Amino acid sequence: MENRNQLLDASIEKVMTDIEQTRREDMVVAAKKVRLAPAQAGETRIEAEFEGKVRPVKQVALSQIESTLLPGFSTFGRNLVQAGMRDLYIDNANRLLERASDKKMVRMSARPDGEMSLRAWLSTSYQRYDDDVVFGAMLDAIDDTPEATAFRSIGGYRTDSTSYIKLVTKDPLFTIRADGRERAFSPGFILSNSEVGQGYCRLDILLIDRYCTNGCIFSSENLGQVKIMHRGRNFNELVSGTIIAPHQGGEAIAKMESAIRTAVKTAFDKDLYLSYREVLQQAANIKIDEGGEHDLELFAKQIGRVCGLTESEHKAVAQRMLETGDRSLFGIQAALTDEAKYAKNYDRKLELERAGGKIFTEIPRHWKTIQNLVAAEKLTK
Repeated sequence: MENRNQLLDASIEKVMTDIEQTRREDMVVAAKKVRLAPAQAGETRIEAEFEGKVRPVKQVALSQIESTLLPGFSTFGRNLVQAGMRDLYIDNANRLLERASDKKMVRMSARPDGEMSLRAWLSTSYQRYDDDVVFGAMLDAIDDTPEATAFRSIGGYRTDSTSYIKLVTKDPLFTIRADGRERAFSPGFILSNSEVGQGYCRLDILLIDRYCTNGCIFSSENLGQVKIMHRGRNFNELVSGTIIAPHQGGEAIAKMESAIRTAVKTAFDKDLYLSYREVLQQAANIKIDEGGEHDLELFAKQIGRVCGLTESEHKAVAQRMLETGDRSLFGIQAALTDEAKYAKNYDRKLELERAGGKIFTEIPRHWKTIQNLVAAEKLTK
């Protein structure tokens, strides 16, 4: 397999320091007064001019702007830029912005020692739950929970849109026997938050396979999950140019903090996770029947459809299984979560780790169908 960059977690201390040092500012703007412009000669980035400010525009914010201009404009604009017609793209975007009548909020922020940039183009009903507030509520809950001493951080990550922190127990909760080995599983959780209006702050309950150090996430709303939408006070009545105070809407923020604390305390209840032991033990008895490389590829393809894998991802899974010789569901899971280390971004890494959990929770229910689809495809070749 070719050399690829591996996505690595940062320490919780580094993530929290980055969160605390990030500078933020939200402003209500008249959308029709915003103008996009190319950056200085020799640079490929796009800038936005509004309310006397000129800021470079992050891709997340640019995508949000495009989605509000006209249905299909994102694809149209991307094709223009790829064809080298960036000026035409900017001209079309600005013509559509001139016709915009609604107000928006822009979120500007900068990492330590960095320049402020436009990170998001938000609805004026967006409720601001900054990372420092969300993860501060998590830390408060940990301090107030005696069971928390059994947990340790396995790191976190920050992207342009979302921040993540993962914790897992220091010792495994239970073991099962699979493929001649003892597999130990540890409970934990991942708390994530988007500061740029992509939906919510969220806590997922996890089970992590200690044998597969890549990280395999079992997450289910039945087991435990909380989502808090970034929706709150409507700022439409404010004039363009108004700066939004960080903790405006204190009642909504207090409810969010309370929900996070409750969810975190629930995540430390080890009895919550034991229902998965039987599921995992049953999965240990399922494996791909004997067959050659082509059979592995067909199984990986059908499993990939259930788990939402791309063609390149399910081919990588088949190749890894061929190399290890492990055809059990645990071998498939190990191959999938190994591929997660080389995902194109951290969000996709977590999606693949969650897909690793689906190998045990979803694939057994679909196994007969997968076998039949593979058999039918072999007959057509």
